[in-house]
Amino acid sequence: MKRKYSLKGKRHFKNVFRKGKKLKGNFVQILVLKSNENRYHKQNGKEREEFEIKIGFSVPKRFGKAVRRNWAKRRIRSIVSDLIPEMNGSYCIIIKPELRFREEKFTAIQEEIRNLLEKAGVIQL
Repeated sequence: MKRKYSLKGKRHFKNVFRKGKKLKGNFVQILVLKSNENRYHKQNGKEREEFEIKIGFSVPKRFGKAVRRNWAKRRIRSIVSDLIPEMNGSYCIIIKPELRFREEKFTAIQEEIRNLLEKAGVIQL
């Protein structure tokens, strides 16, 4: 996942946690907040709208030691980087793995994240 898609700063995280729409699955919880940060840039002499997608991860200490938490973030980052081209609109997204995430297969997690993002309207069918 490229750095330009990272959700940074305590203020942004708090805002998504406070105002965002919460969707809970078996292995992950996703918080989605529609953002108003559209950027316009010129391409071939015409102004084109570009949408901002910001994604953050929240893995609590009860999930495990640092190695386990980083493993979970790498896994989620891999899944999300494949889904970014399908995302429409400007959104701030936080993905929070549950404890059951540790025992589940990659494909099941991938399918659940995709389904939750579709349900939130981030990915169009």
